[in-house]
Amino acid sequence: MYSIRLGIFFIAFTTLLLELTLIRIFDHLWFTNMAYMIITLAMFSIGVSGVLVSLRPAERYRYFGIVMPVFAVAMAIAAYLVLPVLNELEFNYKALGKDPVEALAIFFGILTAISAPFMISGLIISSVFSRYAEQIRSLYFWDLVGAALGCITILLAVEHYGAPGLLILTAATALLAAAFFIRHRVTSLIVMALAVAVGVKPLVRDNPYEIYPHMDKRGFAHYFHHDKIEHSVWDPVSSINIVDFRSSIKWVAYDGGTQTSYYYKFDGDFDALRENLEELKTIQFWGPYVLASHHLKQHTDQEVLIIGAAGGQETKAALLYGASHVDAVELVGSVIELAKTKYAQWIGNIYNHPRVNAIRAEGRSFLRATDRKYDIIQMLSNHTSSSLAVGSGAMSPAYLQTVEAYLEYFQHLKKDGVLHINHHLFPRMIATAARAWRELGREDFRQHVFVMEHKDLPDNLPTMLIKMSPWTPVEIEQMKRLLNHGQAFHVVVNPLGDDHNYLTDEFFGGQLSEGTIARIPYQIRVPTDDNPFFNFIRKSLKVEKVDHSRFVNPSAARLLNKRREAGLPLDVLHLFVTGAASLLFALVVLGVPLLFSRTGRTRWQGKASFMAYFACLGAGFIVIELVLIQMFMKLIGFPTFTYATAVFSLLLGAGLGSAASARLGETKLSRLRWPFLAALLTIVLLLVFRDAVFGVALQSSLGVRMLIAALMLVPVGFFLGMPFPIGITLARAKPPGTVAWCWAMNGLFTITGGLLSGILSIYIGFTSTILAASVLYIVAMLLLGPMFNSGRSLASTA
Repeated sequence: MYSIRLGIFFIAFTTLLLELTLIRIFDHLWFTNMAYMIITLAMFSIGVSGVLVSLRPAERYRYFGIVMPVFAVAMAIAAYLVLPVLNELEFNYKALGKDPVEALAIFFGILTAISAPFMISGLIISSVFSRYAEQIRSLYFWDLVGAALGCITILLAVEHYGAPGLLILTAATALLAAAFFIRHRVTSLIVMALAVAVGVKPLVRDNPYEIYPHMDKRGFAHYFHHDKIEHSVWDPVSSINIVDFRSSIKWVAYDGGTQTSYYYKFDGDFDALRENLEELKTIQFWGPYVLASHHLKQHTDQEVLIIGAAGGQETKAALLYGASHVDAVELVGSVIELAKTKYAQWIGNIYNHPRVNAIRAEGRSFLRATDRKYDIIQMLSNHTSSSLAVGSGAMSPAYLQTVEAYLEYFQHLKKDGVLHINHHLFPRMIATAARAWRELGREDFRQHVFVMEHKDLPDNLPTMLIKMSPWTPVEIEQMKRLLNHGQAFHVVVNPLGDDHNYLTDEFFGGQLSEGTIARIPYQIRVPTDDNPFFNFIRKSLKVEKVDHSRFVNPSAARLLNKRREAGLPLDVLHLFVTGAASLLFALVVLGVPLLFSRTGRTRWQGKASFMAYFACLGAGFIVIELVLIQMFMKLIGFPTFTYATAVFSLLLGAGLGSAASARLGETKLSRLRWPFLAALLTIVLLLVFRDAVFGVALQSSLGVRMLIAALMLVPVGFFLGMPFPIGITLARAKPPGTVAWCWAMNGLFTITGGLLSGILSIYIGFTSTILAASVLYIVAMLLLGPMFNSGRSLASTA
């Protein structure tokens, strides 16, 4: 039986590693919302596999020992073929409006290719669980531990393998599963050797595996096909490509062009740059707005924090104006490392400058760990395009744009310090900052805020400067002269007068009225750490026009109307598609077994309770998991490490809980209910003590913070891991195919719950969402009664 357990371990390991690898790849090929959509659709195939096994129950397979290794080899082949299929079929969603038939054919071709290994994985796991239901506690333990290690592996291996190479590694680990399923020792050893050979192949190739671009994001596909890519690396956060862009610029393309930075050619001569700044400020920088806060605080021995330092233009601006110290913080560490080494000479060694501390870190985590106060804190269009980094592809949180974030910025500025942000939707930024200002007990916020943007064009990077001391007329004129490049920009928030003020006083008071919130045609409520969805602004599907009376400037109108190639805006299209798919697959998972399987057609007591029970477990577990990932971002800080720590800890805890559930026995209903109550208690205790523990632990090192997170999460996972094997133990006495059907319901609602988690988090916040998910476990506990009694009735009848 040990070989079956190890086979399940490697199947689960492969499944999660493949899922996370595909998320990384589709972030690179498309955008995060579309990546989320196709991965979600593919994962529905796991639920369908349970339906197939319910139609032909694994309990009756005559050649089970042959079927399982064949399935595992098929999974390896399907995983291996994903890369050539993705390189052959290039999907661009913009083609939906031009040639929808061909575009949809390509899309479904890709969907079929990536669904195949998940379908086979589901067939294997549901078959093994059905065949050996009496061993479910042990099997589920190995399943969850394998998945937990698969989650960790992508973070440890992606820089060495690259995401395309990891696809090959998943084929190797599926072959390892086949080797353990094979009963013939010699054949098993041969397959194991083949698995090792396939697994090391990406490491020894002269040229690493590549993924060809599907979309020409900012022209990236053009440069790729013209051999302009100088260097590529798959950072744990984002893929990075350095593009030979222009004679004096190297383009730093994040995730295939989703985001952009530049390495500007600079000889390190700051004196020459100062003398020729007027002609060079749009050559050495994106524009004069990069310089604003540094120009304001020039030659005051200013101390500067750059959050999202990227290619280094803000750091160069700080040094240009005489900064005495610069902390340059960048989430994607490979960009900093390349700037310190391979491209150090190209950018003038600015990250190796003695007054610069350039490090890989998350901005707010770095702030919490330092006691330093700054003259300038600067962020230029800072956010991550990685689904994995933020832990959610459906709705991406923006923790740098919450009330709590602004509190931390203000608390780390000196009494005359400046917060300098270039980011879209300045009305919502100001409303958020005003709430933080009020919570600090400060007044007259309007006197501290200055904003300029382009007069006519949609300006997605308006310059917002918040001074801790009131602005003076001299400072205002100084900023106007610097920022009004080509007379194309104008002041929209003037701290010294009513002229040129786009916003009413209400925006600066820290509390918008319900009437104002209702009148503005986009989401304007201030985001918090419990509801950090700054970028989710849509209220309706209407095309919005510029309407200054409702605070819809050209930038806001563009954000609401862009990317409508498919008819619906793509920021919500994935929700409609996955929602419709959820309904379709629900009909399949519920209807097909009812109509065609023996367990569905046979009348037996408790059937509805069993199906509802496993639906509650699937939705409840994934919602709790996704919300906890977001909650623990505040403690750990670094998104990728948060994701790995949270998922690993919960799955490991769940695996241990599954193994321990055997001690509960099967004869007393009251004992079987203990894990549900214990799970609710651990979740409530975590919510109660979370802030106190976080407050004490925030000053600790990253490793200590990750350990504390694990210690808090493993107990939650431990009790959440018990109900599934309890339910399977009760289901094994039912007609053949029942266990597989229960597995299908669990898988279906795990995917549906992921979608539900994102939507609920936006509208009711993380705390309310996790409590709602906990209620699902209480419902499951109540359903346990009729399930348990149905088994007793069957025993009595027998």
